Amino acid sequence: MESATTKVEKFVDKEYQNAFIGGMNKLRQNNEYTDVILQSGDLQIQCHRNVLAVASDYFKATLGNVREETSSASGQLLMEPEILSSIVDYIYTGEIELTADNVESLVKACDVLQLVTLKTVCESLLVKLLEPLNCVKFRKLAALCQLNELQRDASRTMKSEFKSVALTDEFKELSSTDLIECIKGDSVNVDDEDVVFEAVLGWTMHDLDKERSA
Repeated sequence: MESATTKVEKFVDKEYQNAFIGGMNKLRQNNEYTDVILQSGDLQIQCHRNVLAVASDYFKATLGNVREETSSASGQLLMEPEILSSIVDYIYTGEIELTADNVESLVKACDVLQLVTLKTVCESLLVKLLEPLNCVKFRKLAALCQLNELQRDASRTMKSEFKSVALTDEFKELSSTDLIECIKGDSVNVDDEDVVFEAVLGWTMHDLDKERSA
């Protein structure tokens, strides 16, 4: 039987945890004790190197060799300024607003910055937004950012809604490999095989036009 003198009780102060997170964000907003600058376009955001390193393996790697008191993390980050601003807010608060307008840019940024949890949340929204008009674009995005669920569902949509998908501009921009992947197998949902033939013919004519104008 455990005696009263050896019993250990763990105390978790949720208020302190929340206050600490809020305090770090307030320091960032006031540019206090910051030691690194993130840049995108004309936007510069002063941050704390240790906070960024904890949140992102990308920042941990890129900031590990920085010795200056204040320095740019990696020059101009290749993302829109508003996306960088939203991501920094997320890193410091755990909150971010996802919309149909920003989720594609956000998931690309998360892939680069190795923000795994946020990337997964972005993928879930993209799956919900998936439709015939965007499935080709989303499949390409999924392959780029290694979004397995989105890539699988986009591929299924391309086959199940083939007639509508074949009318989109994105379909005509498919690579030959992706086109073959789209039309092969028995799961392509069309009433008449002529639909597939006409789609491939349209893709071929578009590809020839591109070669002539190149």
